[in-house]
Amino acid sequence: MKGKFSSITRGFILRFVCVITTICALVVCLTFASHARAYEISGHKWSSSTIIVGAYGDVSGTYRTALQQAIDNYNQQTHVHLSIHNGGPIVAQVVYESHKDWAGLCERDGSQPPYRITWARTKMNTRWMTSGTSVAKKRLVWLHELGHALGLNHTNNASTVMYFNADYSSFNGVQYLTRDDINGINAQY
Repeated sequence: MKGKFSSITRGFILRFVCVITTICALVVCLTFASHARAYEISGHKWSSSTIIVGAYGDVSGTYRTALQQAIDNYNQQTHVHLSIHNGGPIVAQVVYESHKDWAGLCERDGSQPPYRITWARTKMNTRWMTSGTSVAKKRLVWLHELGHALGLNHTNNASTVMYFNADYSSFNGVQYLTRDDINGINAQY
Protein backbone atom coordinates (compact mmCIF):
# COMPACT_ATOMS: atom_id res chain seq x y z
CA MET A 1 0.00 0.00 0.00
CA LYS A 2 2.84 2.35 0.80
CA GLY A 3 4.31 2.01 -2.75
CA LYS A 4 0.85 2.61 -4.38
CA PHE A 5 0.25 5.75 -2.32
CA SER A 6 3.63 7.04 -3.32
CA SER A 7 2.94 6.55 -7.06
CA ILE A 8 -0.48 8.29 -6.75
CA THR A 9 1.18 11.22 -4.98
CA ARG A 10 3.87 11.40 -7.68
CA GLY A 11 1.20 11.37 -10.42
CA PHE A 12 -0.75 14.14 -8.69
CA ILE A 13 2.36 16.28 -8.30
CA LEU A 14 3.31 15.72 -11.97
CA ARG A 15 -0.20 16.73 -13.16
CA PHE A 16 -0.17 19.76 -10.84
CA VAL A 17 3.21 20.94 -12.22
CA CYS A 18 1.95 20.46 -15.82
CA VAL A 19 -1.16 22.53 -15.11
CA ILE A 20 0.84 25.32 -13.46
CA THR A 21 3.35 25.33 -16.36
CA THR A 22 0.52 25.56 -18.90
CA ILE A 23 -1.12 28.43 -17.03
CA CYS A 24 2.19 30.32 -16.84
CA ALA A 25 2.82 29.82 -20.57
CA LEU A 26 -0.68 31.07 -21.35
CA VAL A 27 -0.21 34.17 -19.20
CA VAL A 28 3.09 34.95 -20.96
CA CYS A 29 1.46 34.52 -24.42
CA LEU A 30 -1.48 36.74 -23.53
CA THR A 31 0.85 39.39 -22.13
CA PHE A 32 2.80 39.64 -25.39
CA ALA A 33 -0.31 39.41 -27.56
CA SER A 34 -1.94 42.35 -25.79
CA HIS A 35 1.04 44.58 -26.68
CA ALA A 36 -0.01 44.55 -30.36
CA ARG A 37 -1.72 47.97 -29.92
CA ALA A 38 1.13 50.40 -29.51
CA TYR A 39 -0.44 53.46 -31.15
CA GLU A 40 -1.47 56.39 -29.01
CA ILE A 41 -4.70 58.26 -29.73
CA SER A 42 -5.09 61.79 -28.42
CA GLY A 43 -8.87 61.49 -28.16
CA HIS A 44 -9.23 64.36 -30.62
CA LYS A 45 -10.53 63.82 -34.14
CA TRP A 46 -12.13 65.53 -37.10
CA SER A 47 -15.90 65.31 -37.55
CA SER A 48 -15.31 63.93 -41.06
CA SER A 49 -12.70 61.58 -42.48
CA THR A 50 -12.46 63.70 -45.65
CA ILE A 51 -10.13 66.63 -45.01
CA ILE A 52 -8.45 69.22 -47.21
CA VAL A 53 -4.78 70.09 -46.71
CA GLY A 54 -3.85 73.62 -47.74
CA ALA A 55 -0.21 73.85 -48.86
CA TYR A 56 1.28 77.28 -48.08
CA GLY A 57 4.67 78.87 -47.81
CA ASP A 58 7.32 77.22 -49.89
CA VAL A 59 5.62 73.83 -50.28
CA SER A 60 7.08 73.26 -53.72
CA GLY A 61 9.59 70.96 -55.38
CA THR A 62 10.59 68.00 -53.24
CA TYR A 63 8.65 69.39 -50.25
CA ARG A 64 5.41 69.18 -52.25
CA THR A 65 6.35 65.80 -53.73
CA ALA A 66 6.94 64.44 -50.22
CA LEU A 67 3.66 65.96 -48.96
CA GLN A 68 1.71 64.44 -51.85
CA GLN A 69 3.32 61.03 -51.23
CA ALA A 70 2.40 61.27 -47.53
CA ILE A 71 -1.19 62.16 -48.43
CA ASP A 72 -1.34 59.30 -50.95
CA ASN A 73 -0.08 56.90 -48.27
CA TYR A 74 -2.85 57.96 -45.87
CA ASN A 75 -5.47 57.70 -48.63
CA GLN A 76 -4.35 54.23 -49.70
CA GLN A 77 -3.84 52.72 -46.25
CA THR A 78 -6.39 54.32 -43.90
CA HIS A 79 -10.02 55.34 -43.63
CA VAL A 80 -9.23 59.03 -44.13
CA HIS A 81 -9.21 60.90 -47.43
CA LEU A 82 -6.88 63.88 -47.67
CA SER A 83 -6.47 66.20 -50.66
CA ILE A 84 -4.38 69.29 -51.35
CA HIS A 85 -6.28 72.50 -52.08
CA ASN A 86 -5.82 76.06 -50.92
CA GLY A 87 -7.86 77.06 -47.92
CA GLY A 88 -8.03 73.68 -46.20
CA PRO A 89 -8.45 73.26 -42.43
CA ILE A 90 -5.08 71.48 -42.25
CA VAL A 91 -2.35 73.91 -43.25
CA ALA A 92 1.00 72.56 -44.44
CA GLN A 93 3.87 75.04 -44.43
CA VAL A 94 7.57 74.99 -45.13
CA VAL A 95 9.33 77.56 -42.96
CA TYR A 96 12.81 78.44 -41.78
CA GLU A 97 13.01 78.63 -37.98
CA SER A 98 16.69 79.18 -37.18
CA HIS A 99 16.14 79.31 -33.43
CA LYS A 100 13.94 76.19 -33.30
CA ASP A 101 15.18 72.67 -32.71
CA TRP A 102 12.57 70.67 -34.64
CA ALA A 103 12.25 69.25 -38.16
CA GLY A 104 8.46 69.20 -38.10
CA LEU A 105 5.70 70.59 -35.92
CA CYS A 106 1.93 70.31 -35.62
CA GLU A 107 -0.45 72.61 -33.77
CA ARG A 108 -4.17 71.84 -33.60
CA ASP A 109 -7.30 72.74 -31.70
CA GLY A 110 -9.77 70.37 -30.10
CA SER A 111 -8.71 70.79 -26.49
CA GLN A 112 -12.27 71.39 -25.28
CA PRO A 113 -15.16 68.89 -25.31
CA PRO A 114 -16.33 67.37 -27.61
CA TYR A 115 -12.65 67.26 -28.67
CA ARG A 116 -13.37 67.82 -32.35
CA ILE A 117 -10.47 69.11 -34.38
CA THR A 118 -11.45 71.99 -36.67
CA TRP A 119 -7.99 73.22 -37.71
CA ALA A 120 -4.39 72.08 -37.67
CA ARG A 121 -1.13 73.62 -38.82
CA THR A 122 1.78 71.41 -39.82
CA LYS A 123 5.21 72.86 -40.47
CA MET A 124 8.48 71.58 -41.85
CA ASN A 125 11.57 73.47 -40.70
CA THR A 126 14.10 73.97 -43.52
CA ARG A 127 16.80 74.50 -40.91
CA TRP A 128 16.76 70.71 -40.52
CA MET A 129 14.91 69.59 -43.66
CA THR A 130 17.01 71.36 -46.28
CA SER A 131 16.39 71.23 -50.02
CA GLY A 132 19.05 68.49 -50.13
CA THR A 133 17.20 66.26 -47.65
CA SER A 134 15.80 63.17 -49.36
CA VAL A 135 12.16 63.00 -50.38
CA ALA A 136 11.84 59.86 -48.22
CA LYS A 137 12.93 61.74 -45.08
CA LYS A 138 10.65 64.70 -45.87
CA ARG A 139 7.77 62.29 -46.51
CA LEU A 140 8.38 60.66 -43.12
CA VAL A 141 8.19 64.06 -41.39
CA TRP A 142 4.96 64.95 -43.26
CA LEU A 143 3.47 61.55 -42.38
CA HIS A 144 4.33 62.15 -38.73
CA GLU A 145 2.94 65.69 -38.57
CA LEU A 146 -0.23 64.73 -40.47
CA GLY A 147 -0.63 61.89 -37.93
CA HIS A 148 -0.71 64.51 -35.17
CA ALA A 149 -3.13 66.62 -37.23
CA LEU A 150 -5.42 63.57 -37.46
CA GLY A 151 -5.31 62.88 -33.71
CA LEU A 152 -2.36 60.56 -33.06
CA ASN A 153 0.22 61.10 -30.32
CA HIS A 154 3.82 59.94 -30.13
CA THR A 155 4.55 56.27 -29.54
CA ASN A 156 7.48 54.69 -27.75
CA ASN A 157 8.10 52.38 -30.73
CA ALA A 158 10.97 53.61 -32.93
CA SER A 159 9.70 51.40 -35.76
CA THR A 160 6.63 53.59 -36.34
CA VAL A 161 5.97 56.89 -38.07
CA MET A 162 4.64 58.35 -34.82
CA TYR A 163 7.87 57.81 -32.86
CA PHE A 164 8.99 61.20 -31.52
CA ASN A 165 12.17 61.33 -33.63
CA ALA A 166 12.07 60.83 -37.42
CA ASP A 167 15.82 60.12 -37.50
CA TYR A 168 15.35 57.03 -35.34
CA SER A 169 12.31 55.89 -37.32
CA SER A 170 14.21 56.39 -40.57
CA PHE A 171 17.21 54.49 -39.16
CA ASN A 172 14.82 51.61 -38.34
CA GLY A 173 13.70 51.49 -41.98
CA VAL A 174 10.37 53.31 -41.62
CA GLN A 175 9.44 55.02 -44.88
CA TYR A 176 5.65 54.80 -44.93
CA LEU A 177 2.82 54.29 -42.43
CA THR A 178 3.34 51.14 -40.42
CA ARG A 179 0.59 48.72 -39.38
CA ASP A 180 0.57 50.40 -35.96
CA ASP A 181 0.11 53.89 -37.44
CA ILE A 182 -2.64 52.62 -39.76
CA ASN A 183 -4.44 50.90 -36.88
CA GLY A 184 -4.29 54.14 -34.87
CA ILE A 185 -5.87 56.22 -37.64
CA ASN A 186 -8.47 53.56 -38.41
CA ALA A 187 -9.39 53.34 -34.73
CA GLN A 188 -10.19 57.07 -34.90
CA TYR A 189 -12.14 57.17 -38.18
